[in-house]
Amino acid sequence: MKAKHLAPILLISLILSIHAGFAAETDPPHHIHLTWQRDDLAHAMTVTWQSLEEGSGSTVLYDTEPRGGDPGLYAYSAEGVAHTYPGASGIIHDVELTGLEPETTYYLICGGEGGWSGEMAFETAPLGRRDLRFVVGGDSRSNPDDRDAVSSAMRETSPGFVLFSGDLVNDGAIQGQWDGFFGHMDEYWTGEDGLTIPIVPAIGNHDKGTVNYFDQFALPGNEEWFSFDYGPDLHIVVLNSEATVEGLEAQTEWLREDLEEHADYPWKVVLLHRNILPSYHDWWLTGVNRWVPIWDTHGVDLVVTGHSHNYLRSNPVNLTESMEEAQPSFSEGVMYLSSGGWGAPLYEIKEGWWVAYTDSLLHFAQIDLYANGTLHLQAQGGGYQHQTFHEGICHRHRGRDPGDHGPATVSHRNCGGPG
Repeated sequence: MKAKHLAPILLISLILSIHAGFAAETDPPHHIHLTWQRDDLAHAMTVTWQSLEEGSGSTVLYDTEPRGGDPGLYAYSAEGVAHTYPGASGIIHDVELTGLEPETTYYLICGGEGGWSGEMAFETAPLGRRDLRFVVGGDSRSNPDDRDAVSSAMRETSPGFVLFSGDLVNDGAIQGQWDGFFGHMDEYWTGEDGLTIPIVPAIGNHDKGTVNYFDQFALPGNEEWFSFDYGPDLHIVVLNSEATVEGLEAQTEWLREDLEEHADYPWKVVLLHRNILPSYHDWWLTGVNRWVPIWDTHGVDLVVTGHSHNYLRSNPVNLTESMEEAQPSFSEGVMYLSSGGWGAPLYEIKEGWWVAYTDSLLHFAQIDLYANGTLHLQAQGGGYQHQTFHEGICHRHRGRDPGDHGPATVSHRNCGGPG
C-alpha cells in the first residue's frame, strides 16, 4: 500500500475505534448488588443492576480467574431479564448464575451493548464446615453521611454477607432514596478482600414493601419471608414483620414447618425488622404472641431485629417460661440482638431484666462462627468511632465426628460476654 493512502485510512480507523468505544460506554451498569434467589448458596448467585435504557444488555460474563474486565476473556456467560415499574429511575436487570462450584471465587462483569461494569468478585458458600463471618444491622434510613460511615467501617471486616434488618430508606415509595442506597452500595459494599458483599434484607416499616423494594431485590420465594442454609451449620430465617394479618398468619405456620425441617442445624438465626423486646419501642406483642413460642420450642439461637435505633444484646430469654426474668444460660433461652444504628437518628435506650448490654450509637454487629462450634459477637461503632464496644462468645459442643459435614447433633451450648 502506498504511504499517501495510509494516513487517511489510519485516521478513519481511529475515528471508528473512538466512536465504537464511546458507544459501548453510553449506558454502563450502576447500582450493582448481589443477592440469593434460592436456597443453594454454594452453587448460585444473583447479580442485579440498573441501566438507563432497556437495550443496554442483561449479560454477566464470569470466570474463576480475574480477566481485567475484558469481555473477550471470560469463560462463562449468563443472560437474565430486564424489567421496570412506574416511578423507576431506569431499567432493572437480574441475572442468576447457577451451576457454580462451592467455596470458589468468581470474577465477573455485567452489562452488554450499553457498556460493561468494572470487574467484581464474589465467593460461593461452602458445603463443608469452615469458619465464616457475617454482619448484622439495619435502619440506615435518612442520614446518608452516617450510613456511609457505618458501611465504610463494615467493609473493613470483609463479611460473607450482611443480614439487614430493614428500613434501608426513609420512604420506600420515593425512588431517589433507593437510588441513594444502591449508589452507596456501589461505593462501599466491597470488602477489604476485594469481594462484593451480598445483602439479605428484611422489610422495614419505612420500606413499606413497595414495588420499589420488590423490583430491586431478587430474593427467594415470595420475597417477604424465606430461609436458606449457609454451609452445614447455619440456618437463617427471614420474616416480614410488616405483613398483613393474613401474611402474619401464613408466616406462623410456615415458620413452624421450616424450623422443624431444619431441627438438626446447630445455629438458627432469625431476621426481622420490629424489635421483640423493649429497646426504645415497647414489646412487639404481635411477635411475642405469634412467633416467640415457636422460637422458644424449636431451638432458635439468635433473633436479629432493628426498628429501635440503638444497640441491645439480651440476657438468655425464654418468654414461654417467663416474662419477668432471664434464664440461667443460653442453653435455655434465646439471644435477642436489636441493631438499628446504621445511620437513622439515634434513640434513647431502655433498661430491664432482659438487657445484658445496651447503648445508643452508630454501629453494626460482626458475627464469627468458627468450625469448632464457637460464635463470637462483636458490636462495632461505625465510622467515626470504629471500635468494638461490646462482645460475647457462645460455644457449641457437638456429639459427632468433626470430619462429618452433615447436620450437627447439638449436646450443649453456653454463651457469655461482658454485660
